Amino acid sequence: MDERTLALVDEFLAPTVHLRPLVRRALDGAAAERLTATRAQRMVLDGIRNVRRAAIVGPAGSGKSILAGERARRLAREGARTLVVCFNRPLAVELADGLADALAPAGLEVHTFHGLCETLAARAGLLPPAPPAPGAEWFDRELPAALDGAIAALPGLRFHAVIVDEGQYFARPWVESLDLLLDRPGEDVL
Repeated sequence: MDERTLALVDEFLAPTVHLRPLVRRALDGAAAERLTATRAQRMVLDGIRNVRRAAIVGPAGSGKSILAGERARRLAREGARTLVVCFNRPLAVELADGLADALAPAGLEVHTFHGLCETLAARAGLLPPAPPAPGAEWFDRELPAALDGAIAALPGLRFHAVIVDEGQYFARPWVESLDLLLDRPGEDVL
């Protein structure tokens, strides 16, 4: 291979990636406070206030996570025991940080889906030992099955509302399991 072809193969197999901090963390405190729901987003939130089941769809960067966080904040403030679940850990940390000061008389929890599976399965004594190198079988089948077992074993652990962010990454059975964590599956806020 000539040098140019080798460089193209190298870029294809090992592309250069630039990581940037999350916007909220890069801003100073005052600017971060301005990163809240816009008027249009508040209108959406007000429009779904009495809607129990809703799916908010939009492209990356359109503010879906801000809507999810604000919806959770409002539900928790109204006394709903609220669970926020997303797929990736950095977003879970960001959401938890953003909701840390939320008034939540009945409780407000933020987890990744797999973190929730591990937490509840451990609480129920049903967490299987993790393999040395967890793979798709562990994350796609074993942890969700452990969650299902925990839901059955912990009938007192229920929520009034479950907010899912990054729903495009959730398998249908995962969402069905989350629905079973509600006081009234099929009816409460999801």
